[in-house]
Amino acid sequence: MASRHDLTWRIPALLAILLACAGIYLQRPRPGRSVLTYRIGAVDPRFGLTRDEVSEAVRTAVGIWRAPVDRALFREDPKGDIEISLVFDQRQEVLDRLRNLDHGISRARGPIEEQKARCEGLRAEYERRRDALRADQAAFNGKVAAFNAGSEALRRRGDATENEVRRLASEQGDLKAVLDSLRRREGELEGVREALMAAVEDLNRLVAGQRAQVADYREAGSLMQEAFDEGVYARERGRQTITIYCFSGKGTLVRVLAHELGHALGLPHGADPQAIMYPMMLSDAWEPAPEDVTAIRALCGVPKGP
Repeated sequence: MASRHDLTWRIPALLAILLACAGIYLQRPRPGRSVLTYRIGAVDPRFGLTRDEVSEAVRTAVGIWRAPVDRALFREDPKGDIEISLVFDQRQEVLDRLRNLDHGISRARGPIEEQKARCEGLRAEYERRRDALRADQAAFNGKVAAFNAGSEALRRRGDATENEVRRLASEQGDLKAVLDSLRRREGELEGVREALMAAVEDLNRLVAGQRAQVADYREAGSLMQEAFDEGVYARERGRQTITIYCFSGKGTLVRVLAHELGHALGLPHGADPQAIMYPMMLSDAWEPAPEDVTAIRALCGVPKGP
């Protein structure tokens, strides 16, 4: 069964995964009232599931088809006719890689947004201090010009009084104190500028890291651009198998199993995108769609319900 997976809503390029057939069934068993038997075959440990967990998932999938007809359709048996196996290959490796990269990209968003906020805060502080300093420097320059003009006028007169000389000396001292303050503030402003530049560099590193992850994500996604089957039902030379190659979680495993078990019953692909038997898995829901219910009831000869 082909699947969009629960990662595809984040990176549109992965939508190409959906172009796969949901499974292969070479011969359909004749519908009847006999119960189909199955057994759990090989379960690759790299999936991280025990045989009991796989068996539980199969029982859940079996229950999806049992509910609409209210009778047993499958039974687990150590010598069951349908062998259900989980085979780990490149499809699952790529899906795991995509999931890990997706989580990494998601985790990176928080620090990036925090760093952006820090940069904006430092930028606002720098601009506020810069504008205030420029205004005070302009005022200082005006006072210096006035002081120089007054000093020049007294020099030309040549008869400055003692009080006028003391006043000029006091003004000069005040101007020096203001100049020292302005220079101190210039140093502080430079410190804010340097902090801002460092914060921007950190932000650029975070963004570059995220872009690298996105590039890796796209590269991994390109490996899955061609259609592939998550699960396959096959009936060849009297041997029936359901092989599961790829799933993103236990929920999707149940959905894929239900789809392939539907093929084992003899159900064809459906037309409703929400149906379990739709060629592409567009939902993780376990509830069969009306189309599924109608199909299984028709196959089993059960009258249509309300």
